[in-house]
Formats: sequence, structure tokens, C-alpha cells
Amino acid sequence: MLPATRKLNAAARLNAGMGFSVHGLGFPPHRHEGNSIDACEEQLKLLKERMTIVVVTHMLRQTRRLADPVLLLWMGECIEAGTSEQVFQDPRDSRTQAYINGCIG
Repeated sequence: MLPATRKLNAAARLNAGMGFSVHGLGFPPHRHEGNSIDACEEQLKLLKERMTIVVVTHMLRQTRRLADPVLLLWMGECIEAGTSEQVFQDPRDSRTQAYINGCIG
């Protein structure tokens, strides 16, 4: 298995010829670095006005704040897709509600 940075570099090389790029973004892991997370999220909000950004995360609160549209993948299957409001407040799939409630995942 490739380390994450090598995977990212390989993906970036592969996708460069297809008209888009792949970049890694690491959010600070510690609570005391909350201001850094806020700054990263503000930058993402500015960037998404000019480009499409795909964020892959398990952080539901962050997804709620940043993503629109939202896709929820379960075991490789897209089980939910919609606006952030629809996915989090009125999910169509019972697995989505179970994931949001912390019952599965």
C-alpha cells in the first residue's frame, strides 16, 4: 500500500493531463488549533467560488458547514446525494440517518 503522500502525488500526475488537479489539505488535528481550522475553512469558502472542490472527510460538522452538494458513500455505494440541508435534515436512506446519529460507521 502506498503512503498517502505518494498516492496523492500519483493522482496529481494522473489527473494533470485531464484538466484538473489534486491537492492534499490537512486540517490541524488538535482542538487548541481551532483558529487554524477556521482559517482553512474560510480559504475553502473563497476558493469554491472559483472552482470545484472535493472534500473527503468523516467530520460531519465540517461537512455541514462547507459542502453543497453532499454525497454519502457507504461501502463504495452512493446512498445519499443532495444539498447539505436535505442530507442532514431529511435523508432519504435509513443508513444516512443511522450514520448521522452515530449508530453505524
